[in-house]
Amino acid sequence: MCEDKQDALQTGALSVIESTYQSLRAALPETITIRLNSNRRTLVSLRPQKNGGMRLSVHKEMLSYVEVLPDLVRYVSKRGRGRYPVLNTVMQRVFDEHCLPARVQQQDPVWAERLNDLPLLSHCTDSLEQLYQAIHSGYFSHLSRPELIIKRRPPQRRRRSIQYGSYHAATAKVGPQVRITPLITQNWIPVCFLEHVLHHELCHHAQRSQPMQRERMHSARFKKWEQEYNMFVEAVAWERVNRERLLSS
Repeated sequence: MCEDKQDALQTGALSVIESTYQSLRAALPETITIRLNSNRRTLVSLRPQKNGGMRLSVHKEMLSYVEVLPDLVRYVSKRGRGRYPVLNTVMQRVFDEHCLPARVQQQDPVWAERLNDLPLLSHCTDSLEQLYQAIHSGYFSHLSRPELIIKRRPPQRRRRSIQYGSYHAATAKVGPQVRITPLITQNWIPVCFLEHVLHHELCHHAQRSQPMQRERMHSARFKKWEQEYNMFVEAVAWERVNRERLLSS
């Protein structure tokens, strides 16, 4: 495709996004602020703000699908409760097309079949703490090891996003912590996916331990570290295939 045509398509896509954004802005109350994100996991969220209003965060590429507008408006008005088939479909498209690393997107069509052979936690003889220690010693032995905490299991329901883990820097009272959801410790989860999440959070620990001025959270440096995990491609590809099951688990 010639460069002029590519530029025209990109300009057209931006025009659609801007138009959908303006329509969304007009359809929502003034107390709702809108933030366009480029997240890889949480594509849509609705959170309260200190001023009493709400903030809708939506992946910018989702606004290139005009048909998602009614569901987004209902999503806000019902505070995320209910079913949104168009919104879910668009989220999956955006996740597949824009949120996966290029190395995963370029895999051949039978890639999903090969994922069936990944070792599962049900067959793993190592404890969670042993897996965590191995990831730390294998990739971040030069840093302290944050405490590993399993969060409370959330109620079983259909979700639109999952926070697999989180990193919490040291405070005056406690040291650094890595917290993960028990949803990714279920028997049917591959060992490499759990390790990928642990490795991801330790990348945040490395970022905090070796700070750079004005560095954003998922910077180029962070992504380079993240992709050094030897099963990174398999883990991210598995998430792509099993995302719906994770959301409903």
